[in-house]
Amino acid sequence: MKWLDKIIALFSKRPPAMGDLPQKGMPLQVVASFAGSLAGTQPGEIACDEVDSLMDGFAEIMARGEDASRIMPLVRLHIDHCPECREELEALLAVIEAYQQDDHHAAKVG
Repeated sequence: MKWLDKIIALFSKRPPAMGDLPQKGMPLQVVASFAGSLAGTQPGEIACDEVDSLMDGFAEIMARGEDASRIMPLVRLHIDHCPECREELEALLAVIEAYQQDDHHAAKVG
């Protein structure tokens, strides 16, 4: 049996704690999405809370035009797979860009 089939079978079974309560298996789309996420994981990956603590530095490196992926590859890997962290990075980059534009405008005027 392939690993995806094992995962589908696992999520399709009724948990023992549910007793005789009727329960349907998990939708195939959810199982396939979960399996895809598992297949894309790599050793040494970091969690959202760790990425959150590194996000400011990562965004500043990107804003300077440096290769943040080379400097912080595990943060980049996480952001590539996590929509919430990717959204946070995009928001942070927008704030940094707005701040830089404001500074640039103030330097021209002053």
